[in-house]
Amino acid sequence: MKRNWIRAAAVLLLTGAVAACGSDAPSSPDGVTRVRVAMIPLGSTLPVHVADERGIFARNGLRIERTEAQDPATFAPALTNGQYDIAFSLPTIVLVAAGKGLDLQVVNRMQRSTPGSPNGALFTKDRSLDSFGKLRGRKIAVPALTGTITDSLKYLLLKENVGLKEVEFVQTPFPAMGDQLDAGRVDAVVAGIPFSGALLDRGFHLQSEVVTAAVRKASDGKVTSGMTALFAATAAYTREHPGVIRAWRKSLQEAVDYLNGHDAEAREYLQTWLAMPSEVAQRSPLPEWTIDITPEDLRPYVAISRAVGTIDTEPDVRALVWQDHP
Repeated sequence: MKRNWIRAAAVLLLTGAVAACGSDAPSSPDGVTRVRVAMIPLGSTLPVHVADERGIFARNGLRIERTEAQDPATFAPALTNGQYDIAFSLPTIVLVAAGKGLDLQVVNRMQRSTPGSPNGALFTKDRSLDSFGKLRGRKIAVPALTGTITDSLKYLLLKENVGLKEVEFVQTPFPAMGDQLDAGRVDAVVAGIPFSGALLDRGFHLQSEVVTAAVRKASDGKVTSGMTALFAATAAYTREHPGVIRAWRKSLQEAVDYLNGHDAEAREYLQTWLAMPSEVAQRSPLPEWTIDITPEDLRPYVAISRAVGTIDTEPDVRALVWQDHP
């Protein structure tokens, strides 16, 4: 399934039959369990695609039915309505859903953002814009006006006493950010893999990895890496089908291990699945894929989201992260 990697995000239309989220997971006579998965095709979610294409899910007793779309905000209500069993999400979306009383649990993360593997990288054309305080009065291109990357940026601006009304946030698709920055229409952009690699190649200045910087600050240095891609299910589903969650996580870990040991194949998958130009797929840094997540990994996002006004509750992160109890 090819996806045009430069198209703007499309809104997923929630259609189809709705099943009760507490029902048994359908299994075939040979014991294979059907799992309905909603996801966004990204570099960070490549292990899901690889686990499906290479039969890893099947070997672990799962038959995955994938729906690929571009708007993760629609996935949370679709989970609680029973349309999907497992769906892509973001830390911010999970926290907002919890505040609305939606019964979600994070079952795994997909990647780790660090300064060496930036998935929320702040770039400028002007080298002198080397602190968040210097962005006062500037225009910043962001992938969305809300969400984990943008909330992290807002948090860091506030920590430098820059009011959110003192900065103009411009929603911009990742592939268009370089041209907007080069033309001077914006003063800074925040981009993720693989687009961050292309921006470096064009000579723009990498100033910060905003998600990592924000979680470090929000956790007083206790959490040292960020995350911008998760998968979640309803808590009812995880309680009733822990074996499915274990098989899902095991399959993803096997796919991550394969990708980490096969660089050329990983880049070929990026090129074919995401319809990415060959030269971009070959140059771009690969995501730092990782599956495991703890409640403490999620905790800094509560502080970040509260500080910028995205949520006004204090969710229990221990209840929001699935923990295996065989």
